[in-house]
Amino acid sequence: MFCFRDPSVQRIGYTAYFAQMAELQRQNSDLILLPGLEVSPYAWWSGFPPFLHDWDVHFTVYNLEDPGVLKEMPIPGDRYAGCCSYERGRGLRRYQDFVSYVTGAGGLVFQAHPESVTTHKKPAAVSKTQPHPEYAASLEGLTGFAALPAGREKLLEPGGGGWDSALSEYLDRKRVHPLWTLGDSDFHGAEQQLDAVVTWIYAQCVDKAALVHAMARGRMVAVQGGGFPCLRVEEFALAAPGHQAGRVMCGETLRDPKATTVRFALSRPVPGLSVRLIRNGEVIFTTREGSFAFSDSAFLAGHRRAYYREEATGDGGIEVVTNPVFREE
Repeated sequence: MFCFRDPSVQRIGYTAYFAQMAELQRQNSDLILLPGLEVSPYAWWSGFPPFLHDWDVHFTVYNLEDPGVLKEMPIPGDRYAGCCSYERGRGLRRYQDFVSYVTGAGGLVFQAHPESVTTHKKPAAVSKTQPHPEYAASLEGLTGFAALPAGREKLLEPGGGGWDSALSEYLDRKRVHPLWTLGDSDFHGAEQQLDAVVTWIYAQCVDKAALVHAMARGRMVAVQGGGFPCLRVEEFALAAPGHQAGRVMCGETLRDPKATTVRFALSRPVPGLSVRLIRNGEVIFTTREGSFAFSDSAFLAGHRRAYYREEATGDGGIEVVTNPVFREE
């Protein structure tokens, strides 16, 4: 009785959607269009009048363009026909089914806006979604999560946040793949700016396959409020002392006992800049400089495995979040 459906790819069908994307790519040959889906895999009703929970627990899916494969996704309207049910408390299991299906089919899947709070009012029904950052580290096989703009509070908290827990599990070989981060692909027009949050992808070449490959391996930096000219990370690398690394190594693993210096550089000055270097969940260095070289030789001399990630903030809401660089003997 209370079913409703917002405008959706399901309305026109996956085949028609990808045909539209192909036509847009033909008309814009100077751009690379990366088709994707924002998916709400599970929500549930309670009470009367009905109250819809968790409708805005969303995931973005890339690198799946087979309509037949997408039609079998375990989501409402596809494999689970009809409306959301009154199945309370089955969220994590249903989300895991969805993530496992997407990654098993070769897709990439990121949790969108994990710390947002949303409320929607429909005729005769209300929907509310609370923050859900704990899902990012709990869902096995999840490619990553959107740190900016609505995933930076609890998930990015050094040591105690979900991201460092997941990265530490990978470092201890308790997790098969690292958990990556990126900027949210969430644009609804109106007052939003398309470039308010951007994701820099450090690919070997500029084509669709290379972009997907880089995203799957965490070769990304998320930037919010970078303005123009666009703020970017020009260098973030492990190198031997005195060696000019001159590259961005997000997502990569280095095996070089001589590499004990972390180098970092932004593309331009940032007013009010504050940068912190995080190693294995601990803040080990802070600075207000846009470029630096930090020696971590004392720690690495113990032949310990490590990961490093950077966070930077500045005036005007600027935030920069890198994916980690890993160090092994």
